Amino acid sequence: MAIVRTTKEETPMEGAPRKKAAAASGAAGRSLPQRAPAKPSGQFFAETRAELRRVVWPSREDVQAGTIVTIMMLMFFALYVSGLDIVVERVFQAIGLLPPSK
Repeated sequence: MAIVRTTKEETPMEGAPRKKAAAASGAAGRSLPQRAPAKPSGQFFAETRAELRRVVWPSREDVQAGTIVTIMMLMFFALYVSGLDIVVERVFQAIGLLPPSK
């Protein structure tokens, strides 16, 4: 998970709808969202790099801990579902819905 720091100086996005305009137009007066004009690719990459600099990346220890928890949960649920499968199969065999396994 990446966390982005924000500041109060940031301005709203150019294409974001304004509250007053949305309230005044009502449901019947809705129009399609307007697209922002295309930006030069150099500006796009510069803005992307600036945005990535503000991301708070997880530490190596956080990634390792998350990976271990994920693997342990995967193993737990695999065993849980396998156990349920065996129990349900034996119950169905006991009541005659499945033939006995060889």
